[in-house]
Amino acid sequence: MVNHLHISRRQVIPVYSMLTKLSITNPSTLQPVKAFGLTKTCINLHLPFDSIMKKVLLILVFAIPVLFARGQQPTGVVFGISSGINIAGIRTHNMKLPAEAETLVGVKGVLFAQIPMGGQWSIQPELSFDQLGWRYHGQDPYDSGIITHVTTGMEYFFINILPKYSVPNSNFAFYVGSGYGFLLNATLTGYNSQDHNVKSNYSNGDFVGILGIEYYFPIGLGLSARFLSGVSNIMKHPEPDQGIHNYSISFTLCFKIQRRKPNGVAYPLDGR
Repeated sequence: MVNHLHISRRQVIPVYSMLTKLSITNPSTLQPVKAFGLTKTCINLHLPFDSIMKKVLLILVFAIPVLFARGQQPTGVVFGISSGINIAGIRTHNMKLPAEAETLVGVKGVLFAQIPMGGQWSIQPELSFDQLGWRYHGQDPYDSGIITHVTTGMEYFFINILPKYSVPNSNFAFYVGSGYGFLLNATLTGYNSQDHNVKSNYSNGDFVGILGIEYYFPIGLGLSARFLSGVSNIMKHPEPDQGIHNYSISFTLCFKIQRRKPNGVAYPLDGR
């Protein structure tokens, strides 16, 4: 038999940060959770997905030097930085939202290296800080007739691995890859005219797919645009078939630091 624990609106932050009902199949899985001065009972789910993704990315990170050594010997690794904006939002599934969640603008900063692998291919590992999240403006799902306006801002530290293809005889390149983001902070702003720390309501990590294009000028300055799509369900305690997934469209200004050969001549921007 499946029992249900009902939590009233006065006990939780609305759907944009918490659930109103938890399905309980085993009472031994219940654990008390304290948030905003209230103690609630939640199901502790232990899903291996995020742990597996962390291990996969760590393997990839340590495999890069091996690939580097076994591939066609490059003439130099290029390092760079980039910064810009994220236009972030969420995709929801079976959530109690009478209005669509709106996008939120956040900042993005990246440290990267470009490792030539032979031919037109290279690998670009990245360390990235990203502000994601969404806004909600519409009828309060828990108070009929009341209009609410809240913002959920989330800060992540991402480790990305991006295989890249440079188009011959041009300054364009395309990349596609994946990353894993570690949740640093999550804040709900505007609910009851206050700010709330809601990090405990979301998964500690987010596995994402990344697709992008870039263009570099000869001086090492470049422009990049990419799309990030979250694979992981960022809800910590979802009901069956419920889910929230991050996404963002980002635009950044990039700069590659050109290394020089022993004779003083600079390596090309792709490191070859």
